[in-house]
Amino acid sequence: MPFTPGLYVIRSVNDRSLIGRRIHEDRSLNPKAIVKHPENASNDRGLWEVTSTPDPDRYILLNKSAHTTNVGDLVMAVLLQVPPPEEWVIEPAPQSGPNRYRILNSDKNAGWLAPEGPPDQHVAIRPGNNDDPAFVFEILPQDDD
Repeated sequence: MPFTPGLYVIRSVNDRSLIGRRIHEDRSLNPKAIVKHPENASNDRGLWEVTSTPDPDRYILLNKSAHTTNVGDLVMAVLLQVPPPEEWVIEPAPQSGPNRYRILNSDKNAGWLAPEGPPDQHVAIRPGNNDDPAFVFEILPQDDD
C-alpha cells in the first residue's frame, strides 16, 4: 500500500510508546539515536515526515528533519549527507490490526525492532519473525493520532 507523503506519528504496538529522537541530545553532528518514549509523551516526539522515492514501495523517514538509516544495526537519525538515508519499505501487517506496519530495510531482510523495557532504549534493526509484535508499528497520519 503506497503511503502518501506527509506527517505521521509512529508508535510501538507492544506498549503504545512513541518512537523518535531523544528529548536531550548532544550538540555534535554525530548520528542521533531513535528511541522509544513513554506512551504519554507529547506527539511531537513521535512525529515523522514520510517522503517518497523513485521506487513507489520505498520511503525516506525523517524525524526532526533528519533522515534515518542503519548504523550498527540501530536506527539512527543523520544530520549530515553521510551516511545516506535508508530507503525503507513500509509493509502492512494486517493480522496485527488497522494502521499496523513493519518497517523493513531496502533488502527486506531485517526490520525495526521496538525495544522492551523502560523508555529511552534504541530501536534496533534485526532479522526476525514477522508475526512478532515487537516488529510491528502503528503509523497514523498526524491528524488522526
